[in-house]
Amino acid sequence: MHLVASLLAEACSRLPGAVAEARAEGLSWAEVADLLGVTRASAWQRYAGARPNASAEEG
Repeated sequence: MHLVASLLAEACSRLPGAVAEARAEGLSWAEVADLLGVTRASAWQRYAGARPNASAEEG
């Protein structure tokens, strides 16, 4: 149970950066929303200000 909780927390912390990276690569908000299983509007509302993950910026 601890492992699953840890993996979930890690995924949640990386998701905003992954969304920002996807947008930088040209994915539309509709495509991002489809991958997340949410509406385009809710994806934009939640992640519009997100920045790419630090590891992507270093590479």
